[in-house]
Amino acid sequence: MAACPYEVRYVHPIKKIVEKCNWCQHRVQKGLPPACVEACPSGARVFGDLHDPESEISKLMATQPVQVLKQEMGTKPHVFYIDLDVDAIEIKREVDVL
Repeated sequence: MAACPYEVRYVHPIKKIVEKCNWCQHRVQKGLPPACVEACPSGARVFGDLHDPESEISKLMATQPVQVLKQEMGTKPHVFYIDLDVDAIEIKREVDVL
């Protein structure tokens, strides 16, 4: 929950688990970007339709090498990173193992 500064993630009252980020689906359905994308002061977050070759995200992914985190978990991550710091990935894996 701490990863979302917009307090959109919450503990499900019945399941008693933190619901995963749904990229502010309520906003996207209205044609708005997720809150984190809209509020990012540096424009570092890009959101869009990967199936639309004209979308900004598709163009970025066609011209930049991208990486995902924890692909080995089989969850089919859809958060793509450009210029991801490989050292940060290794540190994260070491922490997860401890």
